[in-house]
Amino acid sequence: MKIDKREQDDILIIALDGRMDGEDPSQFKRSVHLWLKYNSKLILDCSRLLYLDSSGLGALLSCLR
Repeated sequence: MKIDKREQDDILIIALDGRMDGEDPSQFKRSVHLWLKYNSKLILDCSRLLYLDSSGLGALLSCLR
């Protein structure tokens, strides 16, 4: 999975590309939690996400906390 990150008007925009399964969710959660220390608003662009398993879905939901 490829993660593209950019900021626009104090909003963190994360675009996910490919498949989120296996070890990817753990890496994704650590990265997003680190980035959210500096940005309180987040947009997840999943339009290029081809596959998401249950652990990936859990990682996405953890961003809401």
